Amino acid sequence: MVRLFARWLAQEHGNPKGSGYGSLYEEHIHKHQSLGLSPSEARQAAVGGEFESIGKLERDCLLALGLNEKTKLVDLGCGSGRLARQVVSVIGPEGSYLGLDVSKTLIEEACTQIKGNIGNIPFKFQVIQDCRVPCEDNSMDLLVAFSVVTHIDLEDTFSYLVEALRILRPGGRMVVSYLSADVQDHWDIFLNEGQIPYEHRSQQVRNHVFMPGMLQYLVERAGFKIEKDFRADEKWIPLTEPVLLFGRDIAVGDPAYLGQACLVLRKV
Repeated sequence: MVRLFARWLAQEHGNPKGSGYGSLYEEHIHKHQSLGLSPSEARQAAVGGEFESIGKLERDCLLALGLNEKTKLVDLGCGSGRLARQVVSVIGPEGSYLGLDVSKTLIEEACTQIKGNIGNIPFKFQVIQDCRVPCEDNSMDLLVAFSVVTHIDLEDTFSYLVEALRILRPGGRMVVSYLSADVQDHWDIFLNEGQIPYEHRSQQVRNHVFMPGMLQYLVERAGFKIEKDFRADEKWIPLTEPVLLFGRDIAVGDPAYLGQACLVLRKV
């Protein structure tokens, strides 16, 4: 099952900063559409397979960590709205959702995904061009970065960690998924990345695999406390509805895993 998730991860592109990154994602979308997909299908495929099911899994991950109707949530690398589509029924008028991405095209698709469903809930999407998170200090409850640090440089990862600490209220949490070299399938991704000719690496979205302890070190230098560090194959997410994932039925209440390792951080 982890291998199936790894196949998704190899295609998945949580979105980092900057116009350079953004242009890579726009090209990625174009490639999917050139295969005969509709514009909407191409935008969903650009963030990986199993759009609906992975979104539900991410939502249930956050529910397990306390997501509720009053949560003020930042979705960094929101892509084409995979998570937004699933949390629109959770967050209420006292909460809020802010989806950030470098791709204007993906942001447009995310808006389409929730159109007509938000009522008076404060839902907002915004294109970003740098590592700044457009929120006030100490203003948000939760920031999530699903498959974001897996595709950006270490310096940018650290900058986002510092920004997350700034905008979270005391006691607020950050959830970061990542590829870890101590998982065989992730190590295989690392080896595959090494086969890319050097001159081509800056021309495509990379899959960055963290060596054990590397991300944890950056997290602590940024000022976060690590609450949990779930392995990629650790079943810790209780599902709230049945999910068909890569041909496998997972029932309500059955624990599932994300397919990436997952850090849960707290601002103290």
